[in-house]
Amino acid sequence: MIMFRDVFGDNTSVASLPYGNRWALHRKLLYHSLKGPALPASKPRQEAEALALTTSIVNESNDWSQGLDRCASSVVFSMAYGRRIASLDSNLLKTRQEFFRYVSDLLKPGAYLVEMFGFLLQLPSFLTRWKDPVLQMGRDQAAFDISLVNTTMLQLKAEVDSDANALSEAHFAAVPASLFGAGSYATASTLHFVVLGLLTQPDMQKLAQAELDAIVGNDRSLTYADQAEVPFIDAIIKEVLRWRPSAVFGMPHATSETDVYKSYHFQKGTVVWASSWGVNQNPGFFPSPQTIALNRSLDTSDPRYDANVAAKPFPGGSHDHATFGFGRRACAGAELATNKFFIVIAKLLWSFDIKPIEGEIYDIDAFTGGLVLRPAPFKCRFVIRDEGRRLVLEREMKEAEEVLPLFPAFD
Repeated sequence: MIMFRDVFGDNTSVASLPYGNRWALHRKLLYHSLKGPALPASKPRQEAEALALTTSIVNESNDWSQGLDRCASSVVFSMAYGRRIASLDSNLLKTRQEFFRYVSDLLKPGAYLVEMFGFLLQLPSFLTRWKDPVLQMGRDQAAFDISLVNTTMLQLKAEVDSDANALSEAHFAAVPASLFGAGSYATASTLHFVVLGLLTQPDMQKLAQAELDAIVGNDRSLTYADQAEVPFIDAIIKEVLRWRPSAVFGMPHATSETDVYKSYHFQKGTVVWASSWGVNQNPGFFPSPQTIALNRSLDTSDPRYDANVAAKPFPGGSHDHATFGFGRRACAGAELATNKFFIVIAKLLWSFDIKPIEGEIYDIDAFTGGLVLRPAPFKCRFVIRDEGRRLVLEREMKEAEEVLPLFPAFD
């Protein structure tokens, strides 16, 4: 993580900052953007984006994968900068994706010797020319991030904490930029895993659709107001996040002081990777971990809850899985992400039957990506459940078109 933290990022990323005042300020700004009044205020735009996704699939079902990517990116960008992504052809989005891919390569274990021999970072500059392209790319990203920060974000800086004014322009601009990796790439990845799970375990789709139909029928699609009445959708979210965490290892961190856990002794500065995959796939915590068991994640008061497959307590568990991380380093946008998953999955399952294509292989263990995993590309069919639902979506999309212009699209 040395190349990312000290060379590329110049210690501006909240993910790599050591615990302290600066980290706390970054975190406070993130929470102010993602918690409290900001979260319910974001729901109308999330519903509108989910409708835009759904209607785009109605019109061109083969583009469902790109639609998921666009929707995930648009919500995050509107939260971070007050503007949305209307197309994957957006030059701004392409630039952001280029930086993210570069960072993913930087974080690959063994990519640079300095990760194992930290003293190499202190060598004179004429001996460390290998840093130059990384330094330049880091400067380019910082300039790009700063160019996106508008007066609204500067106002947020003043509202949250007067001490936030002590943050440099680059440090402050890195806060909304940090939303992209987790909020866009990881969210889109999880939505693809949801589709793959629905294809490989078709009973899950039927159960969820039966519950949706019982609550709202076919006269309207689901909204956030219905969330408490459709626990199967939340169960799908929890189980897929557990089954296939997109950030398999999360981010590496180092102990700030000497620590002891059971029989393990950790010196100060020891690098620790918290393997969300390892915890989520541990049968000691999650019986039959390779199965997406919806009755595992239901409330214990639900008659469909099954204690035989229910999660057992696991270290540091603050969610029903380890995907969002642990303790003070846990994902700040976890609630925003689960809200986004809910409305997208609910709209899609209300609208479509997601069906396999004959001859297509659906391999749940085939992945692409590096820092963030996603399923290997696959094809499927999104079939509108009936013509009445098509008309409902057309009507609701007209209402959504009153919300989307409030967040002008980036070029």
